[in-house]
Amino acid sequence: MNILSTRKVNVRDRILILGSEPRWGEDLIPSFENAGFSVARMLASPETVAGLDVLKPDMVILDEDVTNSMDVCFQYATSQIPVILVGDEPGQEIWRKALEEAGADFYLRKPFDHEILIARVKAILRRYKKRRTVDTGGNRVGS
Repeated sequence: MNILSTRKVNVRDRILILGSEPRWGEDLIPSFENAGFSVARMLASPETVAGLDVLKPDMVILDEDVTNSMDVCFQYATSQIPVILVGDEPGQEIWRKALEEAGADFYLRKPFDHEILIARVKAILRRYKKRRTVDTGGNRVGS
């Protein structure tokens, strides 16, 4: 597992930024840190799903340019980790594929405003946390 960068903030919400290029997502780190998130950034590889045990992300931001991004997205989604797929394909077909077939929680088209992405992350995490609390009868899990 090749972690490109990781910075800790005194919080519990961990974001994994997963891309195909070494510098992809680097500009997102300060925005997420300023919003109170802990951030790790990795290159996509077969080990990235195995990295879930080490990093334990609460959310994955996945670049659509990653080889087999839909398969990678599906693997994370089936692990009960919310995924936002980021890409530059226009049209409705990519939305359908990302949301229905790959299990993404949202598809965000490049270029995008960091504040919009962070707002979407917060909203999705709120729903996931609420669902986990209901699923466990009010007992917190996964922290």
